[in-house]
Amino acid sequence: MLKWDHVSAGYGPVPVFQDLSLCIAPGLTIVIGPNGSGKSTLLRSAIGIIPIREGRVLLNGRDIRDFHRHELARQIAFLPQMREIPDMTVASLVLHGRYPHLSWNRRLTLRDREYAEQAISDMGLWELRTRNLRTLSGGERQKAYLAMAIVQDTPWLLLDEPTTFLDIRHQFEILSRIGDLAHDGKNIVLILHDLAQALELQGHILVLKDGVSRFSGTANALYKSGLMESIFGVIPNRFSDNGRQVYYFRPLSEQKA
Repeated sequence: MLKWDHVSAGYGPVPVFQDLSLCIAPGLTIVIGPNGSGKSTLLRSAIGIIPIREGRVLLNGRDIRDFHRHELARQIAFLPQMREIPDMTVASLVLHGRYPHLSWNRRLTLRDREYAEQAISDMGLWELRTRNLRTLSGGERQKAYLAMAIVQDTPWLLLDEPTTFLDIRHQFEILSRIGDLAHDGKNIVLILHDLAQALELQGHILVLKDGVSRFSGTANALYKSGLMESIFGVIPNRFSDNGRQVYYFRPLSEQKA
């Protein structure tokens, strides 16, 4: 379990969070909220790259500041929203995910290489494994980064808007793979910008606004709560498609009109 215990955190003079307390249980949790609500800060504070001014972030009851850097990297993999594009091949990037598990001599084993090859294949990148990352499309590159996070082989996977700027096909491919990982037992905390995708993923929903947890529960409970109108300024609607709930939204101004 990941737990924020009365946490104040952030880089600037005013913390993004002040006295934030919440728990994220194992499974799939989707974090949504308006811009500036603290979604990225939530994930970054969990791996110690955002200063924690007060309180504690606990992983299975242990303060994350008590973990050695490599020890924490064997527990939590983090995929940020924005990053520089290194000058390397897909295969080389994915192998970087194995580094927290290497022995003192830093040598990759045959098992490490087989694990990376399997992840590359599972992400549909086998034909691109020798290509330089800088020659790939955004969707192909994002799948390579996700493969790297997968081969890090951690109980927890934190993903900060992994579908941002991708075309719809690559969005579906990324979300489908994330769903498979959650089904296989990976604990995933996923930030999404698309409200419909967030509600349709069938995970636990966490809503943040202004550094405060405003909702924690199911998509159905959020749909009925009225919070979509007050927090996001939209009117939620849904219909059933062969037993699957499909969500769409209209501006709140249409209701007022």
